[in-house]
Order: sequence, then structure tokens, then C-alpha cells
Amino acid sequence: MHPPVASRPATIGLLAVGTPLEPIVFTCVGTKFKGCWGGISILGNASSNDGTANSPIVAGRDATGGCIQKASEGRTQKFYGGCNDDDNSGVLQYARVEYAGFRFTATNELNGLALYGVGRGTTLDHIQVHAGLDDGIEFFGGTVNARYIYLTANSDDSFDYTESYTGNAQFVIVQHDSLDSDKGLEMDNNGTTNDALPRSAPKLYNFTVVGKQFTASTSGAANNNSVGGLHVRVGAQPKMFNFIVQNFPFAIDIDNTATCTGFNTAAGMEIGYSMFTQNTRLDQSDSETYACGADEVAALNAAGTNEFPATSPVLSPFSVTVPDFRPAFGTATGGRAPPASPVGAPAGFLDVSATYKGAVKPSSASKNDIPWYSGWTRGWASAIAP
Repeated sequence: MHPPVASRPATIGLLAVGTPLEPIVFTCVGTKFKGCWGGISILGNASSNDGTANSPIVAGRDATGGCIQKASEGRTQKFYGGCNDDDNSGVLQYARVEYAGFRFTATNELNGLALYGVGRGTTLDHIQVHAGLDDGIEFFGGTVNARYIYLTANSDDSFDYTESYTGNAQFVIVQHDSLDSDKGLEMDNNGTTNDALPRSAPKLYNFTVVGKQFTASTSGAANNNSVGGLHVRVGAQPKMFNFIVQNFPFAIDIDNTATCTGFNTAAGMEIGYSMFTQNTRLDQSDSETYACGADEVAALNAAGTNEFPATSPVLSPFSVTVPDFRPAFGTATGGRAPPASPVGAPAGFLDVSATYKGAVKPSSASKNDIPWYSGWTRGWASAIAP
């Protein structure tokens, strides 16, 4: 899957390589609770669209001047960003990040895993972020690619990006804490200048995004502490294919005119070959007039490839101790083949055989296949109890 660490070029950054049998666990000592330590922040020198062009670069490994940089969030702020989209900030593989995060203010927060201007020379795969006080994983610009990401019980958004993130991501599972979670994905470009370039336009394939199980007494938002599934705004234009989004008060919210420029074309945002099921509403029900079509429902239907079944094919998405995110045998088919040579990633980075919907291959008839998250990830009794 990846070359041996020894064959990679020398790098300044994190080198944390676990195995399926011995994953690296980043956590706090003693009593566990959300926010008992700060989390992991990686600062790189890849491009961003929010900050100041400095000459020369204020800090970092890229000596080229005139590139946009910005101070990171947190108590001790450091500069990130630059001109090197191939920047290598190290390796993080087979790792769990647990109980991290901190909120200094509403706009200054630490996440479980924060990636600031991280370049595509960096390796990120087989990572679980569990029970973070803020976002599970957040990309602040950058070009880094990620796959096999497992995000459980995080308080704020599970998968978040802003400031021109343009990487590729495949095989991502989001499972909300039924008592304390916000959105599955929050997708931003630039809140001040929505059309700022480079624009946030990641290529996202094979996501399973799960909110809260509704009880028999209610099927509405009052029984669901998750805020929503997908929120695309302030000019972000992702490519989203092969998603399963289920059990949210709303499946998708699209905001801001710039978000919809070129919608449903190769030049703009695309949402296709995906499944939306058991959500209270498809749309967020606000009164915007700039959505991609008449409203979010029209946007989802415009592709002509999305489906809206009454029930989910996923076998056991709500178990927190032993979940099973495999779709049932013979279901969740009809996805779109990822590109063999994705822009911004090495050839073969995306699995072109993953033409199913969701982050996990459908079960075999005998159910004896082993999903990719088994063994090295952890279940949980509650957000603060193993």
C-alpha cells in the first residue's frame, strides 16, 4: 500500500507508524474525558487562501517568499502555509487519537487532528479520531491526501476543511455521539472572500456518515442531537461521490452563491452516485435563494445518480461497541469508479475498484470478510468510557 518508511525522502515532521496489531495511541494519562489533552497539530508549507503574503516566509521549511501564511489556532500560535504543495510533514499510519481538543474561544480551538497547510508529500492513513472536544479532523488549506479515516463521537464536526483544501480522501467513516455531535462534514472555502483561490475543492470518495438512531416514539430532529449531515458553504466546491448519509435532522445544507458556481459540472461542486436514507429532511429548510437549483432537494436530484431509499443497507451502524459499517450483501452498488490517476495524488492512491456506496465494501454472502477498520480501531461504551 505504501513504500517502506526507509525508502521515503528525509523529512522534518511527525513519524508515527503503527501496525494493525499495534496501533499507536495518542491519549491522556489517567481519567479520560473529552478535552483532557490538546490533540495533534501538524503545520506544513502547502498553499492556503487565507492569510498574508510574506516575503520572506516567516517560519517553516519553504524559503520562497511571497506565499500566503497564517498563524495557527491554539495558545502558542505558529505560522503555516507556503508555496510547496508537495511538502512532506511526515507519516501517520495505524494510529488512534483519543479525547483531544480544547476551546480557547469560539474561533480559536484545538482539534483531534489539525492539518495546517499540510502538503501531499505527507502520508495519512488508518487513523481513528475518537471523542474529541472539537472537530475530529480539520484541514486548514493544504493538499494532503488521506484514506481509511475513522471518526467517532467527536463533539463538533467530524470531517472539516477550509482555506483551500484540495486533497483527495477515500474510505472515511463518521459515527456521531448521540448526545454530543454537530455536523458530519463541514466544508468551507473562505468566509471573507468566498471566491478566494485556490478554492477548496477536494475529491471525496466512499464516505459513510451516520447520525443518531431515531426511536419509535419520534423520527424528528428533537430526538437527534446531531445537527446535520453535510454542510457546504462560503465557496467550497467539493467532488463527492459514493456517499451514504443517514439519520440526520437534515442530510445536506448548501449556502452562499459562490458555492454553486458551475454546480454539477466538472468545473464546480458535484454530488453524485450517493445514498441518502432515514434523514428527517433532505434539506436544511432555510430560505436561501442561491442554492444549486431551487433547493438542496433539487440539487441532489439534478445529478440523476443519487438514491433515497427508505431504509439503510448498512448492517449495524449504531452499535458503538461492535459496529458493522458493511452494507448488506448485494446492496449499495452502482457507485462511480474513482479516477486511476487523481489530480494531486499518486497514481493508484484511490481504489478504482470501490464502485460501491459507502466507506466499506458490502458484506460477502457468508459475512466472513473483514472490514478495513477491524482490529486497530476501538469501540466505546460512551464518549468518555472505553
